[in-house]
Amino acid sequence: AVSTNYWFGATSGGDWMTASNWKSDPEGTKAPVAFTTACVYNLSRLENGAKISYTGTTLQLAGIVTGENQGTITLQGNGTSQFGGFATTTQIYVGNGTTLDFAFRHPNDWGSARTFRVRGGGELSMRPYSEFVLYNGTFDVGDTITLTIANANFKGTYSEFVLSGSAKLQLKDNFTAAHLRSSVTTTSVDLGGKTLTLTGGEYTWDSVSYALKSSIIGTSGRIANAGGIEIGL
Repeated sequence: AVSTNYWFGATSGGDWMTASNWKSDPEGTKAPVAFTTACVYNLSRLENGAKISYTGTTLQLAGIVTGENQGTITLQGNGTSQFGGFATTTQIYVGNGTTLDFAFRHPNDWGSARTFRVRGGGELSMRPYSEFVLYNGTFDVGDTITLTIANANFKGTYSEFVLSGSAKLQLKDNFTAAHLRSSVTTTSVDLGGKTLTLTGGEYTWDSVSYALKSSIIGTSGRIANAGGIEIGL
């Protein structure tokens, strides 16, 4: 089973790599699992506006869990330290009323295939400090969560994005992915006046399913692909 580290530092945040900020049990009595071991990190004790800074290179991440109604929690990096590594499958759960602002510097294993399973009813805002390219990966977004593309540093050029449940993809900057899929009409894509580019080739509209095309919302923006086909709003 995958272990969990629970945040027991200041509710306003602090340094991710300070071991005393974490415990490996919800009661706060046991030492944390080593940062070099892929585990889940529970952030449910943090308050609105909390910021956790990452200053190392060794972190292995199997998942992130927030609670509900925590406001905005920011995971921030800097110009000298790269985020560590993701597990082959990384699960991110963001509770209702919580926004997880992912502003780490890009991971140093970005050339490897990864699956991200994003669930919950809150918002995951991808705002990496530097270019984060997801290669040969999958972003599986479900439940009622909103995945926000908050800046152009996050790129899914060679990866597939799958929406299920009542999940929403929201663009605040232009975004590129290989494929975007949904099998249900309860999902939605808010282009926000930006451009969603799909690089899957001439057959791209096979990857923008009928269900997904029927759920494009907003008043402006466009979807383009490598075959030169576009949907404009």
